[in-house]
Amino acid sequence: MASCPAPAPDPAPQPAPHRDAWPYLGPEHLLPSRSRQVCLTCQWFRHHAGADDVPLLSCQWHQALICHGDHLTQRCPSWLEPRQRSSGWCPEAA
Repeated sequence: MASCPAPAPDPAPQPAPHRDAWPYLGPEHLLPSRSRQVCLTCQWFRHHAGADDVPLLSCQWHQALICHGDHLTQRCPSWLEPRQRSSGWCPEAA
């Protein structure tokens, strides 16, 4: 009786690029802003501790880092109002 061929091994999963390896957003992506529409107030803005506990500011939309200070005075055309502002902190409980 013929046996079934063994399944091919799955390729090794590729890890997602680590935020420490993301490029920085340049002036071609960011626009000066003198309103509350800055990176810090955007839905896509995140921060976390990087190597040596240095805070890294990042944009999840662009998958890029933001230079310190730019998050307070710049924004990109993809700026998005935070969801909790329009639907509350826990809309599924409403």
